[in-house]
Amino acid sequence: MSENEDSARATAELRARVARLETLVLRAAALGASVAIALGFLVPFLRTSDEASAAESIRLLGAVFAMEEAGQGPFRSEAVLASIVVGMFALVAAATFVALLMLQRSLEGNRRFGVVQALSTTLLVGCGGAWLLVLLLAGHSEGEVSSFSPAVAWLTVGSLAGMGIRYLAPPEYS
Repeated sequence: MSENEDSARATAELRARVARLETLVLRAAALGASVAIALGFLVPFLRTSDEASAAESIRLLGAVFAMEEAGQGPFRSEAVLASIVVGMFALVAAATFVALLMLQRSLEGNRRFGVVQALSTTLLVGCGGAWLLVLLLAGHSEGEVSSFSPAVAWLTVGSLAGMGIRYLAPPEYS
């Protein structure tokens, strides 16, 4: 073999290895983002200020129903509205989770990256609203509810990771 053929073969092999590494990094990022979002569904959305047990905390999906039931008297409409908003937030989080899993499975196509980025951006905006809701509920609960939400923290991490995936992707993927 000539020196040019050796160089061409080494270059092709190096390109293939880089492509495999890029694929691995993108799949790991998508998997990490989806795990963070899944944790957002598993850890408490609202919890008491003192050392809360599992019985003294509400998960994200439980919050949808608990908020509606908590509003009595003049605050009934606000509680229903908060329940609807949290329900839509949970739907966006679930859609982002599914889109990230689909992206992790197949990295080809600009459309998948666009959907993940759009859903992740929407989820991040929803996380901002969820942080405000948690702070509002903590302010109205006279110290009984913590102003830190582990669920919203994990969902924020997942949405930021989902948004960053498009920027990790080489041009041939997106």
